[in-house]
Amino acid sequence: QDGTTIGAANLNIGASGCTNNNLGVWYRIVGDGSVATVVISSLGVTWDYKMIVFSGSCASKTLLSCIDVSGTGGNETAVFQTAIGTEYFIYVTNYNANNTLTGEFRINYTCTSITTPTNSSCNNPIVLSCGATNQAGSTFGATQSTNISPNCAKTTGVWYSFVGNGQNVQVSTNTTSLWDQAIAIYSG
Repeated sequence: QDGTTIGAANLNIGASGCTNNNLGVWYRIVGDGSVATVVISSLGVTWDYKMIVFSGSCASKTLLSCIDVSGTGGNETAVFQTAIGTEYFIYVTNYNANNTLTGEFRINYTCTSITTPTNSSCNNPIVLSCGATNQAGSTFGATQSTNISPNCAKTTGVWYSFVGNGQNVQVSTNTTSLWDQAIAIYSG
């Protein structure tokens, strides 16, 4: 769907913790339990837009994420699991609070059904080899694990394993999703 911020009203949207321009437009999604993917892309004239994602209601919004990673004319992408019946609000605006540049864009929204990852159980981890990089993974649809220390990590996640070789190990994650991931490492 094509959109524009040209002529948008100058309103304070209440995005505490997210620097933004108040010349923007709104979109609404009602969660159905699927994984939502929202992509903002350029339409001809390039400008640096930002996507801000909230959940809740118009009167009581919770900021989920500010997305401005691609720069002028690049795609901005949000991926998040929706809760059934929860409203999500997408605000598209200029990335810079002090810039009144507006423009046209395209917004695409897709939803994907969730399947339980095969490594959602400690009994069935994905085995990593030394030097493994860019291992794709997802916690969408992961089941509850009961044998995790509640002070260390959330109880919904996925499992990986490796055999130590006496060398130092570095494990990290990178995500385009709207959540703060954690890594817990167990031996045994």
